[in-house]
Amino acid sequence: MRKRSILSLIALLMLAVTAVDTQAQTRNLMPRLFKSGQATRDAFSDLVAQTQLSVVQILGDGKVIAIGVVTDADGYILTKASEMAGKLECRLPGGATHAATIVGVQPSHDLAML
Repeated sequence: MRKRSILSLIALLMLAVTAVDTQAQTRNLMPRLFKSGQATRDAFSDLVAQTQLSVVQILGDGKVIAIGVVTDADGYILTKASEMAGKLECRLPGGATHAATIVGVQPSHDLAML
């Protein structure tokens, strides 16, 4: 079950990377539509506020070593595998810290599931 979940998350991450690349190409073609400024920040503020709740800091021996994304209600976190070292903990947006362990690694994409 977990292996299938990890594979599903990897597939979703790959789709997201493709979407980001497509967005970057679009920005290069139409720069006037992607100006920075208050209007752009306002357009994305609700989305960012919701998304920030699922982003956590990964600590190794008390120092921030990576960020991660909570992927489901069970608390699984997707992060960068190559940075995982030392005593692992996750710091939630509210500041609470919880112990973490690696439950899976996908080396070819440098992903770890905590």
